[in-house]
Amino acid sequence: MANGTLKVSNIETSSGSGTITIGQSGETITVPSGATFNCAGTLQSGGAAVANTPTWIAALGSNQTITANGTMTLVECSTVLKDTDSAYTNTSGNYKFTCPSGQAGTYYVFGSGAIYGGGDDTMKNFFLQLYKNGSMYGHFNNYYQTTTIRYAATSHAIIMDLAVGDTVQLYIGADSTGTTAIYNQTYSTFFGGYKLIGV
Repeated sequence: MANGTLKVSNIETSSGSGTITIGQSGETITVPSGATFNCAGTLQSGGAAVANTPTWIAALGSNQTITANGTMTLVECSTVLKDTDSAYTNTSGNYKFTCPSGQAGTYYVFGSGAIYGGGDDTMKNFFLQLYKNGSMYGHFNNYYQTTTIRYAATSHAIIMDLAVGDTVQLYIGADSTGTTAIYNQTYSTFFGGYKLIGV
């Protein structure tokens, strides 16, 4: 058949059900600029619904002592709740998401932490930070300054661009004169994120 323009108002199968294939392997289907792609059904990609993946979320497995007063501690989120691309490492010294091959893009990354300042009300400041490639990228502080407390909780989220191989981790720190621990009760401390579609 000669190249040309097919002009129709509707395309459907002869039976009224089944699959309609447009194009073949190696070809690109283009929706021109200014046209509207109206998808009232489920948008599919590679035989599966398009989703915000890779997606991961992991929680702190047990209470974790903060290593030193006023310093940041890598949060040991060892309980993996979801990891669509097997890109989260939950082993000692790691606890990180690594952007997989073919999945570079813009990600929504979040972390939440609960902290316990020991048996006495000895904690003043509480810090939660998201790290990219081993350096602080997003920072959130809870300041109490003139008073001390025993418990605190906070969360932080940020949008970041990740290239293949980039890593993301969650860190927590505190200013306290007592023994301070990151708290894990009912997944109160967790770390996760997902790739954004169309960004």
